[in-house]
Amino acid sequence: NPDALIMPVAVLQSNGSGDMASIVKAVRYAVDNGAEILSMSFGSTENSKALQQALQQAYQSAILVAAAGNESLGIDAACSLNGRPLFPGGYSFVLGVMATQETKGTNGYRASFSNYDCDGPVKTSYPEGKGYNYELSAPGAKILSTVPGGKYQSWNGTSMATPLVAGGISRLLQVSDYSSQERLWGDLIHTSGDNVDFEACYEVSERHP
Repeated sequence: NPDALIMPVAVLQSNGSGDMASIVKAVRYAVDNGAEILSMSFGSTENSKALQQALQQAYQSAILVAAAGNESLGIDAACSLNGRPLFPGGYSFVLGVMATQETKGTNGYRASFSNYDCDGPVKTSYPEGKGYNYELSAPGAKILSTVPGGKYQSWNGTSMATPLVAGGISRLLQVSDYSSQERLWGDLIHTSGDNVDFEACYEVSERHP
């Protein structure tokens, strides 16, 4: 969305390390300063109650988008051996984003590294019955990104797919009037990925880096 205003909020060190307290502070800071969409390209298998509560509060005024993770794991044991949710992407009030690749393979367009939700975005068979879900998919392989020194590099990951979803939702909200966030979620979740030409999506991204 070329009209979006971006609020960069650093929560991790340059080596990728960090702590949950910093992330909770960042969520609260972003919302308190008017952020309408939170794009979260990070995750943990630890279910932090502090983060969950901060995001539940943030949901009242912002759309939450987060990466599903890159371990090729299902969201629960019914999906894959050692399957488990990644948080915050797995929370039912956060749009969890899986990654697609540019060509169709044995798992459809899902990128081989992407975590996934094998029983769909609405229902989950997670044994504890907490309703964890990943809801959306977006291109996450060979995505151009900025790097230090004013250059670009191609990267893979659900962390690349997540900001594409956040930006797309930002643009959608400019042209569509939704009475509630739940109606927006309904449109997004019930749009079938079977009709999406992901190869064409990658062609467009290559023409317009």
